Amino acid sequence: MRFFRYAIAAGLIICSTTLGQQNDKEIIQLWKLAAEQGNATAQYNLGVAYDNGRGVAKSHQEAAKWYRLAADQGNAEAAYNLGVAYAEGQGVLQSHLESVRWYRLAADQSHENAQYNLGLAYLNGRGVSKDPKEALKFIQLAVKHGDAHVQAKLGEMYYKGEGVDQDEKAAAKWWKLASEQGHVGAQYNLGTMYFMGQGIPKDYLKAFQWYSRAAEQGNKNAIKGKSSVEKLMSPSQKDELKRFKK
Repeated sequence: MRFFRYAIAAGLIICSTTLGQQNDKEIIQLWKLAAEQGNATAQYNLGVAYDNGRGVAKSHQEAAKWYRLAADQGNAEAAYNLGVAYAEGQGVLQSHLESVRWYRLAADQSHENAQYNLGLAYLNGRGVSKDPKEALKFIQLAVKHGDAHVQAKLGEMYYKGEGVDQDEKAAAKWWKLASEQGHVGAQYNLGTMYFMGQGIPKDYLKAFQWYSRAAEQGNKNAIKGKSSVEKLMSPSQKDELKRFKK
């Protein structure tokens, strides 16, 4: 789902919250008027409208057209969405090379998702030569925005030693931050780190707690992990566990 931004058209400020509250088609006409006059935000909003079929017939080709016009004026959101369009082949011929080009334009303006996707491009060698160190650079820029998925990915890179020396302590740090935001994969990984004593002191109770949180979100490996760690607990730890379960 793409998101609308504020657009100034004919002296009026129009935002996405008005869609559904007023006639969508009337709002689209105002955006078209502003877009045709070169307003980049209106061009971006039209792209979103065509992407989602709001007030217009859904058309990825039209969406890409308006995203390009806005992106050519430096609109970071439009550049990011155009990068996604090229990556997925939506409304344009699929091209990872073009995708990276637009991600970079958005990333240069500190667009979090563009920084993250550009990092993944370097990590996987899509549209650019594979370069784990360059991947790490962009993931580290993206993680400053605090997103749990980015934190989990950075933890994985430290754990595997991708673009950086392997560092289990750093991996545990980033997985803990992601876990606290509810990232199920990070919760399972953190549980395993506590279970094995990797990067952090071994702690069966904490392992059980993080496995439990991941299990509550349906992680099957975490369910198995809970059972395994409980079998290894001392009597005093099992007493603590009873209080935790309550």
